[in-house]
Amino acid sequence: PPPPPPVARWSLFFDGIDDFLLAPAISGIMGFSLWTKKSSDQPDTSPYLLDGRYGDSEAFFSSSAVGTLWSDLFVDGVKVPIAWSSIPNDIWVHVHFETSRAFNDDLNFMSRVTSGPDSPDQVYGAMKGNLAEIYFWRAHLTEHELAVASGTGFDQLAPDNKILALYPLEEGTGQTSREVTRQSTALRIFNGAFWVMDVPSKAGWKEFTLFQSPPPSPPSPPSPPPSPRPPPPPSPPPPPPPSPPPSPPP
Repeated sequence: PPPPPPVARWSLFFDGIDDFLLAPAISGIMGFSLWTKKSSDQPDTSPYLLDGRYGDSEAFFSSSAVGTLWSDLFVDGVKVPIAWSSIPNDIWVHVHFETSRAFNDDLNFMSRVTSGPDSPDQVYGAMKGNLAEIYFWRAHLTEHELAVASGTGFDQLAPDNKILALYPLEEGTGQTSREVTRQSTALRIFNGAFWVMDVPSKAGWKEFTLFQSPPPSPPSPPSPPPSPRPPPPPSPPPPPPPSPPPSPPP
C-alpha cells in the first residue's frame, strides 16, 4: 500500500435521515474496528451503527436491539457491555467488535440493511454521526493489537495476517472510499453523506495505522579477524662450554 498520511484529516458525516455506507461483500469476518462520533441528537428512534443481516441474522447493532453474533465489544480498548449505551455520545471513540463465529456480508454502516444501490431511497434506522477508519478482521485481536488499533500504541507493529480489509476514509471527496490492502473493493457512500475535517483528537492518534510484521533485523557485522600472535622471543644462546682445568706442573 502507499505510504500513510502523517496525520488524519477527514471523516464522513451522516445526517441520520437517509445517509449510509455500504461495504463490499467480505468473507470470513471475525471482527471489525472503527472510529465513530455518535450524535446525541438522533432523528430516527432506532438508529443502527451497522447491520449485516443478509449475511447473518444476528449481525446488527442498534439503539433498540443488538444481535447475538457479537462475542465482545471494546470502546477505546476497554471491554464494555455489548449495548448501545456503552458507546458515548458526541465524542470520538474507537469501537471494536468481535464475533462468536465467522460470517460473510456486505455490511451496512449507519443504517439498517437496504437494497443497496438498487433502492438507496429505502433507508430505515439511519444513524447521525461520523465515521473514520474502518478495519475488517479475520481473527480476534490480542490485547496488544487492540491497543495499536485503538490508537494507544500506533507506533507499534502487529501481525498483518489478521486483516481482511482497511478503509482509511481519507479521500476528502467523492462517493467511494478505497481499500488499501488490495484484498477487497471500495466502500460506497449513499444519499449525500459528506466529508468533513473532523477526526479523533486522542493524543498521538494517527490515521492509517496499517499493521505489518516488523522487518527482520539486519545481520550482525562479521567479527573482525583475530590479531596475529606476536612471534615468540628468540631463545637465549647456550652457555659457553666450561674451560678445561689447568695442566699440572711438570
